[in-house]
Amino acid sequence: MQRKIIFPILTVFLLLWYCTPEASAQKKEVKILPEKVVSKFQAGALPLTDPTSGVWLNLPASTVKLIPQDVQEPKLAAPSIGSIKVRSINNGSWIAFHIEWEDATEDFNLRADRYSDGVSVEFPLNPKQPPDHRMGSEKEPIHLLLWKAYQQKAKEGTSFLALNYPNRWSDYSPYELPGHSVSPAHAAEIKGLLPAVALGNPIVPGTAPVVEEINAETWNKVTIQEDQDAKGKGTWKDGRWYVVIARPVITPDPQDAPLDGGSSYVAFACWDGAKANQGPRKMVTEGWLSLEIGK
Repeated sequence: MQRKIIFPILTVFLLLWYCTPEASAQKKEVKILPEKVVSKFQAGALPLTDPTSGVWLNLPASTVKLIPQDVQEPKLAAPSIGSIKVRSINNGSWIAFHIEWEDATEDFNLRADRYSDGVSVEFPLNPKQPPDHRMGSEKEPIHLLLWKAYQQKAKEGTSFLALNYPNRWSDYSPYELPGHSVSPAHAAEIKGLLPAVALGNPIVPGTAPVVEEINAETWNKVTIQEDQDAKGKGTWKDGRWYVVIARPVITPDPQDAPLDGGSSYVAFACWDGAKANQGPRKMVTEGWLSLEIGK
């Protein structure tokens, strides 16, 4: 008697869950596109931080279509970047992606009402069972390499206070007094008064690397990796961004997606600061693209 009662109840419960929007979204999110990105093998040193190197011009480019992110709030209301051009090269030790797209303005000033341009390269940690290409899924994380224009500018020494508030007055800031040097002991004392700087908080301008390595298991579970090995650089010229994002092919870090098998999947996302792109408000690929790594 108990079996006859429990079985229908369990069946109804499973059917109801299976038909929920969340479950349906999970089933449809894993999409493999017919397009592919080929990483050409080239022995020797690679231009890992030079997006204007002539080496990139000799590589075939894949035009990758982007669509607005329309799954997670806040969604992108209108398209901002239609497509990107992707080139890739590797020497067996490093793999680099050269990403190019049209952008009328160079946006690197981060403020409450201003946003930064950016681009990311994403890989599944388990290529045999790739999850949602946007931000992974529970227990199926993705490895994400994120380049943001504001992070690069901060690393280059751009003062956001001077940029946003050129007429400000600082009563006491040894870091900004012209011609004033600060002894190491005094500098340590000052940093002790700035806990976010002292602890290396990655959201402090100039602290985060130019290309940040992140793991994501859905939109609400994002972890910044402790070991940051990626490299890269972006250059804006004549209404176009040229960005290089590179990482080691083989690493001992279990949080890094494996690329030593010669093939995997790759996805991309892009932000246009002038169009208020920020966080989930971004352009993304429609699914995973096959990645072939030449040897």
